[in-house]
Amino acid sequence: MKTLLLILGVALIIIGLQDAARLLADSDAISIFGWIPGGYIVHIAAGIIVVVAGALLASYAPKTKSK
Repeated sequence: MKTLLLILGVALIIIGLQDAARLLADSDAISIFGWIPGGYIVHIAAGIIVVVAGALLASYAPKTKSK
């Protein structure tokens, strides 16, 4: 369970950072959050929220007990 949480957390961090960095470098790029209405700022905020969620998930993993 620990390993799965760590993998999911790191994957979310990578996806969110990659998307936010791509949007910061090229504001006309297509975001993976393009389906969310609101424009450029909302898409960057969505990427940052995914990064924070991944970091929280990855930091929670070491606190769980393995069987």
